Amino acid sequence: SDLAQAIRQALQAQDTHLAQRIAHTLKGVSGSIGAKALRPAAIAMDAALRSRASATYARLLDNLDNAL
Repeated sequence: SDLAQAIRQALQAQDTHLAQRIAHTLKGVSGSIGAKALRPAAIAMDAALRSRASATYARLLDNLDNAL
């Protein structure tokens, strides 16, 4: 449940690789366990981190946090 915070901390440390790895793992796990509300939020966060769409990070992290 603290994975959104872990992504925030990685981004604050300018470690986008770690942030993306956490989001990607969360995307996979949410699909495996059938977390239907969480998976779209994890997919969106993963995609934003891969494309370096930093303007969307705050909103997507809030969505991810709410889904968790």
